[in-house]
Amino acid sequence: MAWITKYALTKGIYRDEIKLLGDGGAIAVRNKTYLAKPDWWSTREEAVMRAEALVKHKIDSLRKQIKALEEMSFVL
Repeated sequence: MAWITKYALTKGIYRDEIKLLGDGGAIAVRNKTYLAKPDWWSTREEAVMRAEALVKHKIDSLRKQIKALEEMSFVL
């Protein structure tokens, strides 16, 4: 079993059985999704840390987008 964070910002963190592949990736058994290492974790704690980092990154990105929108000018 592994903790999956691939869709942490939309579906949350969930557990699934995985099959490890020779290239370092894995396949989630339930939904047959290919997972690279940043998308699955052996422990819940690692998965939560990854999800928190994804949230922080998304918030930073949205702040930049808001700033750019606020600085737009449509004066002719």
